[in-house]
Amino acid sequence: MLDEYPSEQTHFHVQGYDVAIENEDLANALTVLPDDKRDIVLLAYFLDMNDQEIADKLDMVRRTVQYKRAQSLKELKKEMEVNEDCQQRIPFCTAGADGQGPGKVR
Repeated sequence: MLDEYPSEQTHFHVQGYDVAIENEDLANALTVLPDDKRDIVLLAYFLDMNDQEIADKLDMVRRTVQYKRAQSLKELKKEMEVNEDCQQRIPFCTAGADGQGPGKVR
């Protein structure tokens, strides 16, 4: 059994739910997303809600949820690739989704 400590997780609050993310790279990428897109990703992939359930919770049209979910995944992928590339060049580096900024050293 592994001991898990709360400090090793990033917590997101969405629609009254607490979602704990253990993967630091994923948590960092999620923080770059606008709130509505982050909420959709968390509800869909961490709380197993379908697009209609999410639409009802967020008072959106199902098609809008579907579109934003797909766009969010593309943005997450890009952000994680940029951070991976940056870390290969400069240890402890984080960069924005465009690879230019708000790059910072952590």
